[in-house]
Amino acid sequence: MATGGIMVGRTDHSSILEKKSSLRFYNFYSFFENLAYSVIDFFPHPVRIMVFKICFKKLGHHAFIDHGCYFRYPWQISIGDFVSINRNCSLFGSYYCKEVSINLGNNVVLAPEVKIFAATHDYHHVHLPDYGMKISIGDDVWIGGGSIILPGITIGTG
Repeated sequence: MATGGIMVGRTDHSSILEKKSSLRFYNFYSFFENLAYSVIDFFPHPVRIMVFKICFKKLGHHAFIDHGCYFRYPWQISIGDFVSINRNCSLFGSYYCKEVSINLGNNVVLAPEVKIFAATHDYHHVHLPDYGMKISIGDDVWIGGGSIILPGITIGTG
C-alpha cells in the first residue's frame, strides 16, 4: 500500500445502530443518485452543465461532459477549463475517505470508457477497509479510451 493514503475500516463505528444508519443513508443516496443520472441524460448539454456546476467541487469554463458519464461523490471532483469527458466515463470518489479528491487540470480529454477510482479496499485485511488517495491529472493531458486510473496516481502536465 502506498504511503499517504487514507484508510477507514468498516469496523470504525462504535455501535450496530450507527452501522445501520450509515448503510441506510448510503442506500438512499445510491438510489436517488442513480435516478438523477438516468433523468439528467435526457437533458440537453447546457442544462446538464448547470446541474454539474452545482454538484462538482469545481467545474471550469467550456467543459464538455458527454452522455452516459457517471460521477460518484461529485463534490470530491474538480474539473478545469476546456475539459472534455467522453461517453461512458466514470469517476469514483469515496464515501468513507472524505479527504480523497479527483482533480482534472485544464485542457484534459478523457476518451470513452475511462475509469478513475480514488478509492479501493485494502485486501491485506480480512474486513477489507476502505482505502483512498488523491488523483491529480495536470493540464494538456489526453487519457486514451478504456484507461483505468487507480488511487494515488499523479499525471503531470502534457
